[in-house]
Amino acid sequence: MLCQNCKADMPPDDRFCEECGSPMEDAPVVETLSPCTRCGAAASAADEEGFCNECGLRREKLREHTEIVIDVAFAGVTDQGKRHATNEDNMAIAEHEGVKILVVCDGVSSSQDAAAASRAAATGALESLRASTEPAEKRLRDAVRAAWRGVAQLPYTMSEGDPPSTTFVAALVEGNCATVAWAGDSRAYWLAGDSSKQLTVDDSWLNDIVAEGKVSYEEALHSENAHAITKWLGADAGEPEPCVVTHDLSQPGVLLLCSDGLWNYAEEPAKVEELAGSQEQGAIEMARRLVDFANVAGGRDNITAAVYIHTPVSPLTDGRGSEVVHVDGVESDPSASVPPAVELVKRKRFSLERLWFLPNFQKGT
Repeated sequence: MLCQNCKADMPPDDRFCEECGSPMEDAPVVETLSPCTRCGAAASAADEEGFCNECGLRREKLREHTEIVIDVAFAGVTDQGKRHATNEDNMAIAEHEGVKILVVCDGVSSSQDAAAASRAAATGALESLRASTEPAEKRLRDAVRAAWRGVAQLPYTMSEGDPPSTTFVAALVEGNCATVAWAGDSRAYWLAGDSSKQLTVDDSWLNDIVAEGKVSYEEALHSENAHAITKWLGADAGEPEPCVVTHDLSQPGVLLLCSDGLWNYAEEPAKVEELAGSQEQGAIEMARRLVDFANVAGGRDNITAAVYIHTPVSPLTDGRGSEVVHVDGVESDPSASVPPAVELVKRKRFSLERLWFLPNFQKGT
């Protein structure tokens, strides 16, 4: 639903806009179109029938549900969910010269052409990762910058709100080592029984404020800023410095990359593993189970799950199995701290929403 007063995107069953309080009964459901492939005009520059106002080309509606299967152990599913008119998530999975590549991007719903942003990021990262022969961490950092450049170059109109923006998480699996990079709150999990854990640390207002000791986690969780992110890819974010972690895969397990449309309903690793089910069913069925669960739980956001079932190939001998997080170029223990607060955040309520400036969180700030 689109609020006719402030143009905020709302779930279709809401009676009043959560941003400005206006009644929502008569607000139409909005269908998002892809940017014009002929002239590059923004998705919003189209008439009711989908024809471009600039050049007259008819736009294609964005896809709603996509499945990619590389093999029985490697697959992914992305779905629009139950509340969004289109899918603003994108994923890219591939195997290149023995290296597994997984990328998941969640477009910022309040930004212009959010689906185009996530698509540009996923495509740019995949192309960069395939072309590079650098060590895994360098490859990922370069891929994040390539993804950012792709998003930052998308056309947008200053008067229509935030430029196209997206979160980002990507992983490379080489032998028995996974290297993961991220910006935002799309996540990576390692699911392996008692060794299951969340590999990423959300770039979020909630984590920052709790780490500073200002409020408890429970108090922060109920704040209207609980789903605000402090990093994203977009023209308004500046060149990114992603967080990077490496993880030892010398034991069997499942590497899962997902958007918050999934983990908002189940974020504990043990619960996610339980919902995914047995590895024997294969990666595509595990991904489908997770997406189906999120839809049954409410489907308030787009949902993406990329799954790689790992079987160890040989013991690590080069020391890469030790887990190290790089936050703005500084090594640290991911369980010990989270990135410091920054001034610019984007507010999320099951989907990423408006631009906010700390420490002023009054509406319209």
